[in-house]
Amino acid sequence: MENFVFGLFATDELLVTPASQMGDMLPMHVWLWLYWLLAIGATSLFWSFRKVEARYVALAYILTFAASFIVTQVSGPDAVLYVSLSLFHVIFWTPVLALLILRRAKANFSSLYGVWLSLAMATMAISLVFDYRDVIAYLLM
Repeated sequence: MENFVFGLFATDELLVTPASQMGDMLPMHVWLWLYWLLAIGATSLFWSFRKVEARYVALAYILTFAASFIVTQVSGPDAVLYVSLSLFHVIFWTPVLALLILRRAKANFSSLYGVWLSLAMATMAISLVFDYRDVIAYLLM
């Protein structure tokens, strides 16, 4: 069975590949997307000093990294599978995105912060589409 992952077709093997070994399997556009995710997460720290929504985004990123780190420390570097990263996104990002959507009326989307918030929401939504797809594909394997 093949699964659509970040614009590429991958075998089920990718879903159970240790994260430490998947670097060679991912094309450049996937790496660019991962760097974009990192940039959104990093900039949330800047905005979090003044905006509560940015604190929620930062918390979701921090919890995702922490969960990955804890699983790696407890079970070894090969325990964090590709699908684990998607699962952590589903667990931590879904409630944050829902909250951001509910609070969107309070944001001024014409400001620099509003542009960042729009990009953060869109980034999380796009990522979650793939993450849910990956988690469901893994469960159906």
